[in-house]
Amino acid sequence: MRQALNRFTLAALILSDSVLDVLRREVRRISPSIRVESEEIKNVLAGDVLKREVLEGEKAEVARKQVAKAAGKALRVSKSEEETAPQSGDEMEGAVGAQPKGIVAGRQ
Repeated sequence: MRQALNRFTLAALILSDSVLDVLRREVRRISPSIRVESEEIKNVLAGDVLKREVLEGEKAEVARKQVAKAAGKALRVSKSEEETAPQSGDEMEGAVGAQPKGIVAGRQ
């Protein structure tokens, strides 16, 4: 638990693509007229918000690798779930309220 909540891991998580995307979306929600890229947010966080000590050094590198590895695992899981999902419109066949094949709604 302490490892997951140490300052290096939290800094790596904050600078991860998924968190940056959420921050970008929230900035757009606050100021819809402003177009900001995730890279701009990352630069501000790294330059002005986070302490330099949590971004540089061996512990910071280990934390970045941990976050990247976990993100890769999550991506592999979501890709395998997509592969097992039905690809055609046949998944509605037999569903409650679905019309049996060959019957047009309103006709018998």
